[in-house]
Amino acid sequence: MRKLRPPHRGRGKAGDATKKPPRTELVPVKQLEWVEEDPNFFAAGSRLGLQFVAETGVSRPHGSFRDLIRSKARRKGKKQGEDAQAASRSSSSCFASNADTDSERSRTATPTSSGLVTPKTPPKTPQALLWPGLENSLIDPFLTLPISEVGGTQFLIHNYFSIFKTSYAPLFQKEDLLSFALSDAASLHALLVHSALNLRGIEQLKQDPDMLYHQGETIRLINDRLKDPEQQVASDATIFTVANMTHLEILSGELNGTKIHMDGLEALVKSRGGIQGLESHPLTRKATMWTDIVAAVALDAPPRFTLMELWPPSPPPPEPSYSSIAHRYKTKLSNLTGLPSLAEETISTHLALRSITALKGTICFSPNSSQGPLDFETSAHTIESLERRCLSIIQSPLLEPYSPSPIHTIYSLFGRASLIHIMVFMRESPRRLPFARILSNRIRDCLGSVDLSVFQIQYPELLMWVLVMGGLGGAGTENQMWFAGLLARAARAVGVVGVSDMEMVCSEWLWTRLYMDEVTEGFWADFEVVQGMESAAEEGEGDWKGMEVDEGSLGYRFSA
Repeated sequence: MRKLRPPHRGRGKAGDATKKPPRTELVPVKQLEWVEEDPNFFAAGSRLGLQFVAETGVSRPHGSFRDLIRSKARRKGKKQGEDAQAASRSSSSCFASNADTDSERSRTATPTSSGLVTPKTPPKTPQALLWPGLENSLIDPFLTLPISEVGGTQFLIHNYFSIFKTSYAPLFQKEDLLSFALSDAASLHALLVHSALNLRGIEQLKQDPDMLYHQGETIRLINDRLKDPEQQVASDATIFTVANMTHLEILSGELNGTKIHMDGLEALVKSRGGIQGLESHPLTRKATMWTDIVAAVALDAPPRFTLMELWPPSPPPPEPSYSSIAHRYKTKLSNLTGLPSLAEETISTHLALRSITALKGTICFSPNSSQGPLDFETSAHTIESLERRCLSIIQSPLLEPYSPSPIHTIYSLFGRASLIHIMVFMRESPRRLPFARILSNRIRDCLGSVDLSVFQIQYPELLMWVLVMGGLGGAGTENQMWFAGLLARAARAVGVVGVSDMEMVCSEWLWTRLYMDEVTEGFWADFEVVQGMESAAEEGEGDWKGMEVDEGSLGYRFSA
């Protein structure tokens, strides 16, 4: 604080202006006290008798010059008082509009001379721009978005950008998705439905007002575009939005709605000349292909779009590494199933999976490598092609005459396990999505009709890898423990003990360090617990002495 000095009131005599004020002693401050400021202090200043510091200087103005200064000061003071009162009223009405009308905060008070409080008439609802709170102005304080603030727009954008995890090497950059959606109203509404879904859960899809609002706005805007005769060829934004809404139908489990949306998406893509017509905008093409593959998984039907005759041509996939086990399995599959062409396609797909998995492992776990996330992003065509090859193996017409034969089930087991590997660990899609769980359930159904002792003898590495994928795909569900127990028994039959031995065995077929993370650790813990229980029961040692282990609870026995 500045120490005020006594005023020096000169009378204009010669030499007075050069005189220095007398020195004053500085007193150290020992205590500070904060005093609450009265919000009506400035508005009522003229009535409260403000204390001013005495005027200093060598002389005062006189005559008409003094009258002019006083006149302007009076007018300015009056105007400032009116502005302060208006600002106070605006602030009070703003905060009152956000509170419950029955609470104390919804009322403004006027002090009277008697000290009583008199309620005022509730003010009009202010515009959204005046609403306080960081959630309404954190992203776009100047309101430049293509949509309004209704439905928690800015908060959902913040949630989307900050909560959705960043992948090691994604095919979709969330920054690219958000940047594109911010340029189109319908696309942004559709993206915010997914953000609200992530925040509140699928069970709130038909109840949450924010989700219902953004979903309704998306449908309204898309319908308006489809009615426009000048938009016979669908735009990238329209196709992107319909793909997102189709994805939403899949997540909600509405299979009839999924079919209807896929029919509409297929018609929009055809208006562009097929999927090849979307190569000019890779983000829209990748979103469409991803929606197509998850719809095919949900409906257990062939995909609608293929990757034939792409222009520009897709980059070549990584060179497959040599695998002695792959050539051995190719011969076994061909001889045991009598389908050499399908065996050839299965092993070719497996080698391509090994190559793309090795590329991702290098990017994720070798920081000094020259390859980075962009190298994996350019492999989007390879990933999309592998997904369709897996579906073609599962749905191959060559299997129809042999559908009752358990020995041919190995093809569908491989195809579904490979899809889990691609979706969860190559694409790194969110684990909350139901697609891996759907595939895990179907693998479990397939295993119920086969004699696993035969598969254990002929395809031990492939069988254990399939069980690992079934368990990891069903993480957090009852399938996790079911597959963990089955895998523990299969491993014990061939002398595999612990996760490290399991990694060594499965690496001969297919393995990645991404199988070991915070989400999958529950499956591996269950696997080790079951192995420990059975080992203790078998040897009659420890706390498990005398415990009977029910091998029949999982429905299978393995021969050593």
